[in-house]
Amino acid sequence: MIPAHLKPFLRGGKQCARLFTTRNAGVAPPEAVRVDVDEMSAAESIALLQAGLPDFNSSKVREISERLGNWPLALEAGRATLRRLLDDHDTPAGALHYLETALAKKGTAALSVEGALLASFELLSAPNQRRLIELSIFPEDVAIPFAAVAALWGLDEFDTKEAAVEIARSSLLRIDLQSGTMGLHDVLRSWLAEHAEHAAGYSSRVVRTKGARAR
Repeated sequence: MIPAHLKPFLRGGKQCARLFTTRNAGVAPPEAVRVDVDEMSAAESIALLQAGLPDFNSSKVREISERLGNWPLALEAGRATLRRLLDDHDTPAGALHYLETALAKKGTAALSVEGALLASFELLSAPNQRRLIELSIFPEDVAIPFAAVAALWGLDEFDTKEAAVEIARSSLLRIDLQSGTMGLHDVLRSWLAEHAEHAAGYSSRVVRTKGARAR
């Protein structure tokens, strides 16, 4: 989503209220009330994964939700997979086993999240696309100090903060300005690590396309 996409929906009477969701916080008008949706709790993740579906083996559902990092986008994709299998007359146990096996063999590539990730990735400038990919070298579940990122990116403190804020606006990075740290969601980090070459190639295509249009 970009500001131009949102603009038509901002017209209306004074008593109108509008709710929109986006991974790009930068599109919100200045007067908007922003509500950040953080990582879901274990109970919320389990409820989302099996919402509207038959009762599953609770321990298996918990394992899958944890594997998906309690991330709404991945959980929704996982639920859609289970729904599709059940619609094809698979059993609840068989559907869970299939999803479990698919994640073990293919990771998050087994789910339909790549398009959503690339859509957010495309919103970034080409240098910040590269910088986001570089963050995948850090271990999982680590609060990464801004100073370490500045050294990695070859930027000073101001430019590092500016780049991190731009990336965070696309919901691809968590930043804590008070502690001076940042971090990647585990699912996103895995996707970047697995698809860095693909993402870098995609970034290059974006740059060449923009250059061609400019000419």
